[in-house]
Amino acid sequence: MPRVTPTDKVADCVPMQSNFRSHCNDRSQNLANKYAGNKVTTSKYNPITFLPKNLFEQFSRLANVYFLIISAVQLFTTLSPTSKYTTAGPFAVILFLNMVREIWEDSKRHIADDEVNNRQVDLVTLGGISETVSWKSVIVGDIVQVKKNREFPADLILLASSGEQGMSYIDTCNLDGETNLKIRNSLDATKGLDSPGKISGLAGYFEYEPPNNRLYTFTGKLILSRGEEHPVDNDNIMLRGSTLRNTEWILGQVIYTGAQSKIMMNAQKGRLKQSNVEHVVNYLLIGILMFEVLMVSIATIGMGIWTSANRKAWYLPYVQTQTAIETAQGWVTFLILLNNYVPISLYISLEIAKSIQGQQINWDLDMYHPETDTPALTRTTNLNEELGQIEYIFSDKTGTLTQNVMEFRKCFIAGRTYGFGTTEIGLAAAARGALLIPEGDMAARRDADPRKAQFHHDPKLAFDDVRLRLRLEAGHAEAPPP
Repeated sequence: MPRVTPTDKVADCVPMQSNFRSHCNDRSQNLANKYAGNKVTTSKYNPITFLPKNLFEQFSRLANVYFLIISAVQLFTTLSPTSKYTTAGPFAVILFLNMVREIWEDSKRHIADDEVNNRQVDLVTLGGISETVSWKSVIVGDIVQVKKNREFPADLILLASSGEQGMSYIDTCNLDGETNLKIRNSLDATKGLDSPGKISGLAGYFEYEPPNNRLYTFTGKLILSRGEEHPVDNDNIMLRGSTLRNTEWILGQVIYTGAQSKIMMNAQKGRLKQSNVEHVVNYLLIGILMFEVLMVSIATIGMGIWTSANRKAWYLPYVQTQTAIETAQGWVTFLILLNNYVPISLYISLEIAKSIQGQQINWDLDMYHPETDTPALTRTTNLNEELGQIEYIFSDKTGTLTQNVMEFRKCFIAGRTYGFGTTEIGLAAAARGALLIPEGDMAARRDADPRKAQFHHDPKLAFDDVRLRLRLEAGHAEAPPP
């Protein structure tokens, strides 16, 4: 699932339109609205667009344009002093290898799209019957039941949940990077309809704002069949990409699907990615080409001078009849002779190396996360050169770097410090000659044992200062009175 950054700019792909309307338990009416389907596509190509898009991307590289010009001159003119396929053959190999690599990488995106689109969710039908359907079959207005630790198949309005007072907890780290859980509340008018049978009797419709990419605002209302209106705001919304946590199940009505869901409207479209190395190579190539043109021009001028000086030589009959046009054509001939100033074999090697590097990254055990059984996944090999180039990280909070996973190492209670853990600050102090462990604590340090220091030993907890437990069992007599 793509990670997104919220912005206030309305997505360009969505024209201004009237409010959306989704009817409760009336699928035929919702189908008549003809809103976007819930099938999503994150791949770059399809069978129709692959060839033109891939060729456009390849010829955005200056080197490929250069090789194309040289190949065309060799193939379609008689000015080449070498074989017609000297450049065209290797150049065709470069284009082919790039296409194969792009097909291989995009096939992974198609597989990921199919996996997401075919995930299962429980759909509440008329009569209160739950039917398991794929995500791509869900439409605006459907009422679905999502269970604990499952992602939401579309943007939903929370109708009811198993939590107290209709509350539920969601994890939005795929949307905004926040790992802390957020609370969402059911609508007051529907939180009592806490079963598929009860919710299937809900009659009315939701009217709300058209699709947009604003993650933190929502305006809408529920209009019941008897005419009552109930406001709906962002506190009642559960977005696609979020995950249900600490709540057994929720019932929600779909409001945005597929490309009109907020996560997809924030996701950037696939674009040509070039590394800094490629940008630098393009600039260097301009310098190489300028030098090559200079050398070709010098050679052509030299040929003209030599021809003028040897026109009367009886053993050089072709020089006697050589025209200025033929001399100018010699410029093209010299250009073809010197075209190896830009080594085409280097680009073939780069294409092969990038493909192998991408696969090695996928196989790298040091980048495997065993807790979630998640290996590294190379989505594009165009940026291999960027790895290891990060120099600075700007972060608004430490949780971004630590994943909010912290280890209990020391504590300070009633004027005493417990624990022997050493931080980077302590190591820096030690480097300046400071004593990390006071002399009086050296004996306690020798008796350190996590099993004795903890009432219920946790292998993941490294706290090993037995003194804290001993003083606690003794009533902490040394503590000052409150």
